[in-house]
Amino acid sequence: MKYITVDSVVKLTGYTEATVIKWAKDGNIPLLIDNGTTVVPVTDENRPTWMGGS
Repeated sequence: MKYITVDSVVKLTGYTEATVIKWAKDGNIPLLIDNGTTVVPVTDENRPTWMGGS
């Protein structure tokens, strides 16, 4: 299963938005947030395959 938004992870896990955002930052995971930006910048190293990453 793949999740691309902070909200989807919050709904799946029941953890708070702040916790999920912290995990995304710690893991360099570019989850989308409400305003259409990502928690961390998308780079060649963390680009998901559905965005053309490897």
